[in-house]
Amino acid sequence: IALLDQTLARANNPYSLHVHLSDSRKFSDFPPLNGSWATYYRLYAAQTMEVDRFLYVDADTLCDVDVSELRCMDMADKPAAWVPEAPLKEAVDYEVAEQLKGNSDDVYFNAGVILINTLPWRKQQISERAMDYIAKKRPIFHDQSALNVLLYDQALKLDSKFNCMSNMRKNWPFIKHTYGKNNRLIHF
Repeated sequence: IALLDQTLARANNPYSLHVHLSDSRKFSDFPPLNGSWATYYRLYAAQTMEVDRFLYVDADTLCDVDVSELRCMDMADKPAAWVPEAPLKEAVDYEVAEQLKGNSDDVYFNAGVILINTLPWRKQQISERAMDYIAKKRPIFHDQSALNVLLYDQALKLDSKFNCMSNMRKNWPFIKHTYGKNNRLIHF
């Protein structure tokens, strides 16, 4: 936490750092991801934060873009906004693709970066419903699978610069750029 605080201070931008601890025991019946239940923590962030909206960002990201435009983005009553990863019919998460059986325009989203609109998220009980889905279905992509099902037709699309996934060949040129010039949030 001290190192994160030092890093934020060096950016010379206003910020506040609030630490919320999560009890991983509430996830102990769920399948861990790489030996950890931390992937599920994002589900309860909206329950603990006293803000109108926030940007959830996975730990394996490098923020090389100004995200301040997301503060005033019109989200209406949508609980979230995120970046498409693939057309739904081509998603590696075949269980969700099969369950949703969407049309050719539907997409599968990556949960590594999510703009969460707190009030609609809470009102629609996304956290609780996701936990229930995971407990019943035990999906292969854990909370990302659950969120894709629950937010189907309920989320906004963000520009790909807000989740530039490094494992996609089309994004490799951004990884080679000098940081500070990418205008991307690079997700490793």
